[in-house]
Amino acid sequence: MIFSYVGYEVEDAHAGAGTSVIYRPIVPVSFTGDGATVRFRGLLDTGADETVLSYEMAEAIGATLIPGAHNRIVSAGGDVPLSYAQVAVELEHDGERYRWNATVGVAEQAWEESLLGFRGFLEYFDVLFRGEQLEVVINRNGRELLAT
Repeated sequence: MIFSYVGYEVEDAHAGAGTSVIYRPIVPVSFTGDGATVRFRGLLDTGADETVLSYEMAEAIGATLIPGAHNRIVSAGGDVPLSYAQVAVELEHDGERYRWNATVGVAEQAWEESLLGFRGFLEYFDVLFRGEQLEVVINRNGRELLAT
């Protein structure tokens, strides 16, 4: 599977005032909870230990939070408290489709994208980031998917 990076207009701290475009490895990924399946944009993050949805995303799919399951992660914005939910995850592109169950973090952050970290997402794939071509190549590895 090959996905093109997505361009985002950002404040340009290097050039002073103004904006510039930065490209991020974003892929469309579907999450299914107890109420619905919704496709969100997901940021591939090799530095993230876990896959995380915003509370709004979890609410949109009707994900049920696991009682007593809490943790904290450290992000660029500081400590982020997490709850957890069991969901189905699906990655589909050009006729290739993979679906599995995962326990994902749920953060009370207003994120535009889900965070696709190792646990729950990257552990199932070998990923090549092609910075010059502004694309990411995702290949299924041999780790067994948790059945849905």
